[in-house]
Amino acid sequence: MNLSAMSAEETLAVVTRRQRQRQLPAQMAALLDEVANRAGAINTGDEAEDVIVERTR
Repeated sequence: MNLSAMSAEETLAVVTRRQRQRQLPAQMAALLDEVANRAGAINTGDEAEDVIVERTR
């Protein structure tokens, strides 16, 4: 989804939906930590992908 190409109404709809999902910021932070390899346990892009797929399940 390209947010910069969205209309103001579409952007507002996405923001509204996001606000209903209170757990989303914490989940996104956890995914970003995995990608950034803060835990030090991920060595390759494939491993990062596997972790993210597992977390999103």
